[in-house]
Amino acid sequence: MRSSNETRSKKAIKMINNGATWDEVAQVLGVCKEYARQIVKSHYKTRKAYDKLLSKAKANRRAMRKKEEKSTEDVFRNENDDSNNNEYDSLYQKDDKMHDNDYEFEITCPYCNYEFIADDNCFNKIQVPCPKC
Repeated sequence: MRSSNETRSKKAIKMINNGATWDEVAQVLGVCKEYARQIVKSHYKTRKAYDKLLSKAKANRRAMRKKEEKSTEDVFRNENDDSNNNEYDSLYQKDDKMHDNDYEFEITCPYCNYEFIADDNCFNKIQVPCPKC
């Protein structure tokens, strides 16, 4: 036998006040989310009280999403975490940050065809000198 709407609404309100979302409430009550909201709305005599419950449900949903995002980040971080390479990774990241603005260019000298690497500092000059010429 199904419980009455009064019992359902009290159960839904209690769940939301304890941190549940509308999706969870609907699943427990065995109804769709919109019907769960309708049952709860009919329980309240004032719109203000119902709006307060809606705000609580929205806050619960935001908290759940943050928790899901954090757990996803933690899983991603753990999957990519190699404890043997932590020291190397941190040094590599510092080195990367230090050289973010450095560029190297491969240049071929038009006179002797010698290929060499030049960094972006040499491009402040009008001509890049060939190390072999």
